Amino acid sequence: MARGTRLWVLGWMVLGTFFTRGPPRVHWAGGDEHFRWMYLPVRALDVWGRWDTMFYLDIARDAYPPWRPDGWVYHAAFFPLYPSLVRGLSELLGGASLFHVGLLLSQVMLALAVVYLDKLVRLDRPGAFAELCVACLLAYPGSHFFSAVYPESTALFLGVFALYCVRTRREGVAALALALAVWARPNGWILCLPALLELCRTGDGRPRLTPRVLWLLVPVVAVLPLLGLHWQLYGDPLYFVHVQAAWKRQLGLPLVALFRLDRSVGVGLLAVGLGLLAIFSFRWAVGLGPN
Repeated sequence: MARGTRLWVLGWMVLGTFFTRGPPRVHWAGGDEHFRWMYLPVRALDVWGRWDTMFYLDIARDAYPPWRPDGWVYHAAFFPLYPSLVRGLSELLGGASLFHVGLLLSQVMLALAVVYLDKLVRLDRPGAFAELCVACLLAYPGSHFFSAVYPESTALFLGVFALYCVRTRREGVAALALALAVWARPNGWILCLPALLELCRTGDGRPRLTPRVLWLLVPVVAVLPLLGLHWQLYGDPLYFVHVQAAWKRQLGLPLVALFRLDRSVGVGLLAVGLGLLAIFSFRWAVGLGPN
C-alpha cells in the first residue's frame, strides 16, 4: 500500500514538471528548454527536493553558518537531527551524495513510521482500522513530503515509535525517542503531551502522577544543548524562534490561520471545506469497517 501511494504521488509530481515554469531563479542548478532542476537532471528524483531541502543539505554539508551582522541566518530555523543523520550516513557510505542519502533516509523512516503507526493503532482497534489509518495518512496530498529530502518522515517515526513504547511500558526507549524528536522539528516537544497523559494512566483509568513521568526529564534536558548551540553561534538561545520573523511568521494557536481576515474568503472556505470533507470521508470509511 505504501509503495502504491508513493508511485501515485510521484507520477503527479513528475507530470507537474512538464508544465510551464517562470523565469529561472538563482536556485535552479540547471535545465534545458523542457525541464529545470535543482539537484539532479532526473525528473523522478529531483521532484523530491524543494524549498527547505536546500537548507538541510547546506547544514549537512557545512554545518550552521556563523552569525552575520547584516541580516538573518535562515539556516538556524531548521533543526539539526535530520541533516546530522544525512551527513553521518553519507560518511558511512563512503561520501555518497547528500541528496541521494537524504532520499534513502526519508524512505526508510517513512517505512518505519508506517510499521509503528500500524502497531500503535492495533493496541486499541482491529487490524482493518489500523490499515485504514495508514491508508488515510499516505493518501493525504501533503504526504509527499514524507518521501522528500525533509525531516517529516523522521519526526513521524519518532512520534509514533515513542507513543508505542510508552503504551508497551518501554519508558526509557520512549524518552530517548522523544528527546530525538525535540531535535528533529521545532514542534517535536508537543509529543511529550500525549506521552504525559499515557504515563499518568493507571489501572483504574484515573489519571494520576506517578514516578513514570520522570522519564520526561530526558526530552527536557535534550532541549538544553540546542539552546546552548544557538547561544554560542548567535548570542540568542531562542534564535531559531526569532529568525521566523524573517519570513514574517509568528507563533500562534493551531487552526487560527484559517480565520484570518487578511486573506481572501475563498482561501478560508476552501480550507474549511476540504477539512470537513476529510472528516466526513474518514467517518464514512470507518462506518464501513469493523467496530
